Amino acid sequence: MRFSVSKIFCLMVFFVNSIHAIGQKDTLLQIDTVFISAATLPYSNANSTGITINQSNGNQNLTELLSRQSGIFIKNYGSFSLASSSIRGGAANHTAINWNGTSIINPMVGQLDLNLLPMGGFNQITLFKGGEGVLAGSGAIGGNIELANAASQIDRLGLILGSGSFGRQKIGLDLNKKFNKLSISANVGFDQSRNDFTYKPAPQIEKTNTNGQGKIFNQLYQLMYNHSANLSFYGRVWHTDALRHIPPTTVQNESIATQKDQSLRTQLSMLWLKGNFSYQPQFTWIKDKNIYNDEALRIDNNNQYESMNLEQRFNWYAAKNSKLFVNIIYNVLKANSENYVKEELEKRLSLVSAFTQKFGLFSGQIALRKELIENQNTPIVPSLVISNAGKEHQISFRIQKNYRLPTMNERYWRPGGRLDVLPESGWSQDLTMTSKKYKYLETSVSIYNRVIDNWIQWVPVDGQFIYSPTNIAKVWSRGVDFQVKGDGQLRPNQSITYVLNAAYVKSTNQVEIPIPLTAKGSQLLYTPTFTAGAMVDYQFGKFQFGLFPNYVGSSKGINEDIKAYGLLDASLSYHTKVSRMAFDISFQCRNLLNKGYYVVERRAMPGRNFGVDLVIGWE
Repeated sequence: MRFSVSKIFCLMVFFVNSIHAIGQKDTLLQIDTVFISAATLPYSNANSTGITINQSNGNQNLTELLSRQSGIFIKNYGSFSLASSSIRGGAANHTAINWNGTSIINPMVGQLDLNLLPMGGFNQITLFKGGEGVLAGSGAIGGNIELANAASQIDRLGLILGSGSFGRQKIGLDLNKKFNKLSISANVGFDQSRNDFTYKPAPQIEKTNTNGQGKIFNQLYQLMYNHSANLSFYGRVWHTDALRHIPPTTVQNESIATQKDQSLRTQLSMLWLKGNFSYQPQFTWIKDKNIYNDEALRIDNNNQYESMNLEQRFNWYAAKNSKLFVNIIYNVLKANSENYVKEELEKRLSLVSAFTQKFGLFSGQIALRKELIENQNTPIVPSLVISNAGKEHQISFRIQKNYRLPTMNERYWRPGGRLDVLPESGWSQDLTMTSKKYKYLETSVSIYNRVIDNWIQWVPVDGQFIYSPTNIAKVWSRGVDFQVKGDGQLRPNQSITYVLNAAYVKSTNQVEIPIPLTAKGSQLLYTPTFTAGAMVDYQFGKFQFGLFPNYVGSSKGINEDIKAYGLLDASLSYHTKVSRMAFDISFQCRNLLNKGYYVVERRAMPGRNFGVDLVIGWE
């Protein structure tokens, strides 16, 4: 009997969903990426400081990938816990995250947990460092992470199986199938762990990480129909269901807290091309629920929001070297929580335009953005980019205004929320120089400067035991990013790929803050001044060996200082192919030197741990 790729996939999807439905013990899985390449925002341009993230191993998760290959700092509250990014000295809510050009940031808190993102669900991931406020919108003060789905031209079915330390298990499916004008892709993954590692809060004391178990289930499906060379239609559905237990801190005896995250994201879009003109309408609907429960503290918070987003994107190549982009975005937000007086409704109209002109080796772009929101005073946001792209050297200079609108919690949370809190805003400048003089070597240096006024912090209200968001801070961020990357063929069956990153960040408060006591000129909390990392992959025949060193400098926390730490991860993979089937087996060792460290004080991190993944692919 012959089985087609589509029939095998249907059976496997039923199997994975059945596992999720019965809540199988000790199996948490997240599908790892099959392929990640450069992607540009639908409205971006070559002048943007984009960092291409190429994955050579399928066993990394998204936070590892971003940290190893881009050099940004990931603030992780522990294995399987909340993870957020700090780009160029920005806070967690200063990173925009877009899905095919549309923001998926939670409007209630202004950020998104990176550990909930299924890296295998996207075949294009791009990180843009620096302010992207004009084109990416509110919150893109530090940078922007763009997640995209591109249709595959290869019929493929992949099965991913994995196991590791602390009861870590995973299973995943990945499908790409093309039927003439119709293309289907699907990615399903289930990831679970007991997360019961041991650690030493003091030299003579050993404890076990209790109440740390969790599971994450992701499904992402895409349907693409090419009606003609000039007209295409897209439909996407992305569902996430996660339940994670919150372990006690190193100074707590126990915790029974849990957090459940559920989200459903759907997207419909069309791309129409006509001569020098393109039109891309896109509708995105998101329903998200976050339930935090702690019976010991009698907390049972049910926070949910619904977002409907309609975009109208126009591109017009007015001449050979000229391009005009216009985007009209209408967004309706509904949010509800036990801590809101009532369900809150917010409507936004955003107008974005950008004009790009090339003059020989030089190009320039002028862009403007304006948000129209009832009862909110929002700034006009301009941007100017000038760049020169030579054969061996490139240089780009940007100056623009960036902003972050107050979150819905900052406005409506009771007690404490304030309707009069102002948007954060300020100017940023960066200069990026890239050299490709040598065939197997590319170097890039970026120097940046940014000042943000009306920085929002939750501070105690005088004479009361409540906190309230206040435009109390002014933050000056400046620094240097450095990257070296390349690849080369050593022998006919040997090659090497490497990425080296280093960043110096000085992000300081320009005013004194009473609580937590912060002196004028001091570095922001949880913001290391120096970070460095590397990814080195050596391939010899069917084997691939990877080394991933990482160094994070010391930083200040609320309760105590966080010491500098250096980590080393390693992996060994074997690839073989039999007829139309490909087999990849990889072994990983994280924290190879078994270092004790903290990313956030009092939040334990695991020592040396191991994992093994098996990927079986049919083409």
